[in-house]
Amino acid sequence: MAFLDKVSDFGKTVAKKSGEAVDTAKIKIKISDRKSNIKDLKVQMGTSIYEDFEAESDVNVEALKELYLKIKEEEAAIAELEASL
Repeated sequence: MAFLDKVSDFGKTVAKKSGEAVDTAKIKIKISDRKSNIKDLKVQMGTSIYEDFEAESDVNVEALKELYLKIKEEEAAIAELEASL
């Protein structure tokens, strides 16, 4: 019986570690998605500035501030996710 208990314990340990690995992978995917969102927001910022210069108009600071705040939200979410690893 001791052998079967060890095999059972081993199986439980493997299942637990597998579950942890899946959870870690999910968190890393979420982090990657958030980093991609940040890149997209930065591109939007640059595009906005370029278009304003191209049109020889004033830079829309409010729009840039809104994008900046979204980036900060994404960065905070990334930090929170990284802390959970």
